[in-house]
Amino acid sequence: PDSMSFEEAAMIEPLACCIRALTKCDLKNMEYIVILGAGPVGIMNALLARDAGVSKVFLIDPNEFRLDFSKKMGFEVLHPLNDEEKMRSLKGVLSGRGADLVVIATSNQKAFTQSLKIVRKGGSIILFGVPAKSSLAEVDLSLLYANEISILSSYAATERETNQALEILSNKHLNFGSLITHQFELEESKSAFRCA
Repeated sequence: PDSMSFEEAAMIEPLACCIRALTKCDLKNMEYIVILGAGPVGIMNALLARDAGVSKVFLIDPNEFRLDFSKKMGFEVLHPLNDEEKMRSLKGVLSGRGADLVVIATSNQKAFTQSLKIVRKGGSIILFGVPAKSSLAEVDLSLLYANEISILSSYAATERETNQALEILSNKHLNFGSLITHQFELEESKSAFRCA
């Protein structure tokens, strides 16, 4: 539509992917979601989850700029949970039981192992970030089995989610435009990659 800028239109595809991922879960009954990765798609997932009524959305990322940005948008932020003590303290914040849903919005392979320690019994993990080819993870299957953890993956988007993303961006109900932090002309692509 004429009311949408090209910058906003550039977000249709990633937003559609986020919509597809989160539609795989029943967000209505979720209290806590932890998103590993506070980049643009991590924040898009967080905005959609909050809009769906999730009480607390936490973003975890090692990048201070991303954490500060997430904080300004009203989200709880945490640095990476590299030790067991930090993991236990997060579970305390999550009412001692863990997250209803963990969204892995990063390609960092360690995030999957962390997600297993964050998710609650009966909770779900969504593999959203693109793992490198031949990524292997050692998993205690008895932990998955006994805790009834669901592992879902989400790849790309369909025409339905693309149309939903277009509608969401058109009505400007959620402020996705604030995710645009920099703009570059095509001739400045090297600078853009350096900045990213």
